[in-house]
Amino acid sequence: MRAAGGHVTAWGDNSFGQSGDPGWSESAVAIAGGPYFTLAVLADGRVRGVGENSTGQATPPADLTDAVSVKAGGCFGLALRVTGTLTAWGLAPAIPEGLSNVIAIAAGMEHCLALRSDGTVVAWGQNGAGECSVPPGLDNAIGIAAGDGFSLALKAVGPVPLTYQWRFNGEDISGATNSVLVFSNPQPTTGGNYSVRVSNPNGRVTSPEAGIVVAGAPPWITQAPTNLLQHGPVG
Repeated sequence: MRAAGGHVTAWGDNSFGQSGDPGWSESAVAIAGGPYFTLAVLADGRVRGVGENSTGQATPPADLTDAVSVKAGGCFGLALRVTGTLTAWGLAPAIPEGLSNVIAIAAGMEHCLALRSDGTVVAWGQNGAGECSVPPGLDNAIGIAAGDGFSLALKAVGPVPLTYQWRFNGEDISGATNSVLVFSNPQPTTGGNYSVRVSNPNGRVTSPEAGIVVAGAPPWITQAPTNLLQHGPVG
């Protein structure tokens, strides 16, 4: 499955309709695929699902209207909201109370991961193989992934201290010197090419640029139109 310019294209097994056209594929901005079900974040922040739904994994909450990312677990869905908090549905592990400042998520078959803005990782759910036992001292994480019974974190390493400078279209972003870049209220003008320069006493390196497109929400009617009859002189 892939999303190209907001259009979802899917192929392969379609025994539960997970690879068919659900009718909203033209407005998707983020996608995820689980066992026989598909999830997508639409441009207006809603989440839609299609496919196998025996535990409600393909039925996101109707009041979820501010999602920025979505992941599909074994029998559940997990969404990251613009507020840095999470919403889960289906047969999902309970989200840790008070979890906030999340910037990225991952879902395995029976467990979840969250990357916080301070570079730390939170894990919860099934822990039979230690997949939720985050290694002590894990910090400076910049990416996470979850598999079936295991977890991964991508970490920035090197002689400390590490310093960061985020860049937008080749120019330094004033004040953007944390290990992660958080968009609190992204607008269409936020889109562009981003990179980060990481420095330590031995030197510095700049990441490849990553292109970001912020999809604007489509217009909608907030008040029903009414007839207007204009009176005036005739003739």
